[in-house]
Amino acid sequence: MQKLVVVAKTKKHLLELIEKDIDAVLIYIDKLSVNNSFSMSINEVNEIDFKGKEVFLCINKIMHSSSLPLVREFLEQVKDKNYKILFYDMGVYNIAKDIHIEDKLVIYQDHLNANTYSNNFYYDLGIKGSYINIINCDIPNGWSSWSRFKKSFNKFSSWVNFFAFFIYFFRK
Repeated sequence: MQKLVVVAKTKKHLLELIEKDIDAVLIYIDKLSVNNSFSMSINEVNEIDFKGKEVFLCINKIMHSSSLPLVREFLEQVKDKNYKILFYDMGVYNIAKDIHIEDKLVIYQDHLNANTYSNNFYYDLGIKGSYINIINCDIPNGWSSWSRFKKSFNKFSSWVNFFAFFIYFFRK
């Protein structure tokens, strides 16, 4: 299954995007993510009404030992929420497995999950989703959201921090 996921550039922008015809939002988490211009704390995220949109939380930092207690605290706070978690570092997987939420994880390694064998490996670990960037790829035939994406993008082309990508959920 593919999703049209967007990234906001401010909290105000995020609240505007929630009102649009998108599938999901991606939010970078303070202290646990890198390569972003806008991030939020998990407490700020929990205060938002996403109006049925799917929510992906990104913790894409390479974790040092000193960050692991913060990762555990974050995962404990989201374990009962309906969020998916994009992660890079396999230490996150180990903590998620320890608290039985590995099914919420989406592998977010730009280069290491580019083939079927890698994705099958992650699936066998209990990770049911994978990030696949489509900015430089062809759009698959039959992706019905693509026309929505083009309309939305043309309508809101002033988005500075706009990203589109697939979140693919494995089916074995």
